[in-house]
Amino acid sequence: GFSFGGATAALVAATMPEHYKCAVLWDGWFHIVLDSIQLYRDLPQQAFERGFSIPVCFIGSGQFAAMDKLADATKRIQATCRAGMEAHVPEHSVHMSFCDMVWWLPSPLLAKFGFSDKTSPYQTYLE
Repeated sequence: GFSFGGATAALVAATMPEHYKCAVLWDGWFHIVLDSIQLYRDLPQQAFERGFSIPVCFIGSGQFAAMDKLADATKRIQATCRAGMEAHVPEHSVHMSFCDMVWWLPSPLLAKFGFSDKTSPYQTYLE
């Protein structure tokens, strides 16, 4: 699952592990920060509470890794893995590096709209 889909995939992997061999979580959004209403919540709570009994591969972005509260939540949910865990953060990645749009639009246009940084999204995939 990617982004909020990563949180959804984490939820089903934690609550229904008998249906899955493993989980791949692409830049999951595991913590909500809404400063305007002082809302800070781990997501999905059930995954943080139950943890994972199947192997999980976390692939994150450098952009999310630089967000302190989100990065902390990602480390905490990774610590709940009991059956093996891998974590990878490609150096020049942004959240949208993992979106399929990077395969459809030219790199300069992607950079203009914030879907990539100065590194080509293709280079991110190679990393």
